[in-house]
Amino acid sequence: MLALFTEGFGWFFAIAGIYMLRRSAFSSSARWVLGAVALGPKLLFTGIRAMNATSGLSFPIEPTNLATSSALWAWAGLAIGLGLFFLVESRRPEYPPNEPVRDQPRLGLVLPILGVACVVGGVVLLLGLPDGFQRIDDAGHGRWALHHAVRGTVANFSGSDLAAIVAQERRARRDDFYEIVVGLKDGRSFSLSTRAASALDELRKFAMTANLPPARLRIVPLRGGAWTNGSSGTTLKDCVGVYDLADPNVRPRSTLEFWIENERLAGKETIADSERRHVRVLRNLKLNETGEMEFQPASYLEASQRKAENRIAMSFSWSPQTETGKFIPGGFVTGVQKYRKQ
Repeated sequence: MLALFTEGFGWFFAIAGIYMLRRSAFSSSARWVLGAVALGPKLLFTGIRAMNATSGLSFPIEPTNLATSSALWAWAGLAIGLGLFFLVESRRPEYPPNEPVRDQPRLGLVLPILGVACVVGGVVLLLGLPDGFQRIDDAGHGRWALHHAVRGTVANFSGSDLAAIVAQERRARRDDFYEIVVGLKDGRSFSLSTRAASALDELRKFAMTANLPPARLRIVPLRGGAWTNGSSGTTLKDCVGVYDLADPNVRPRSTLEFWIENERLAGKETIADSERRHVRVLRNLKLNETGEMEFQPASYLEASQRKAENRIAMSFSWSPQTETGKFIPGGFVTGVQKYRKQ
């Protein structure tokens, strides 16, 4: 049961539960059913998340929604199930005309009200109805889209259309939460409340990646001063340039090149040796003002002819994982490789 209602430790509880089922007294069919209940939703939502993943840049501001969280479905299902149970129990049983009516507890409208409240609460929780948006996606041609898991795209805008983004930390009894409001210059605004601290990191990355004007994003914590984008003085123009490997003895040679395209950073890597040369595009570049960057090197298939051996050589490179790097004064670092800016 813990595997159904937890997100981060759900996989741990599911695997631990399956291991304990091996030593239990349940029948073989019962163990299979219980194992499927524990592990099935996790596997299902792994596929659902992959199907709903965007091909371009995406900044998940509210990471928990009906398209990403099996635990959310479990809690919402529990609330709706309790509500239906209360509604069924609130109905007075019917007796034959000649049979005396038995004494019933005088609950009045308590059970129906609880039933309706649980059903409505479960539906609202599952659909995320209070949220105006849940993530920011790349809409192409220098534009961005506010996206909701149920409503779809609720607004398209460019950097010049954005009035302000304000993220303010609020105090609550259990956990503090963040109230985020995106305001557009045409007067529309979209808001959401989230307890995910990662939302602030995604907003900082979005401000730098989208090349927003200074002070367009404002983060107000409960303690300390407010943070605005551009306060560090770092801009996308500081990253533009050509970067060569610092160690001249490394072969093959790798050269990185970055430029600004549609108000965001674009890049490519050129790898060359004495016999061949290929270029791979760096996709989905995300940056923050500390210089840290996430990117996905494009996969490539290369066919080249080796002059010395007079034959065709083919090589394939698949890059499914996001790689990281950091711009430093006069260079760029990724993994163990260091580059020097020309």
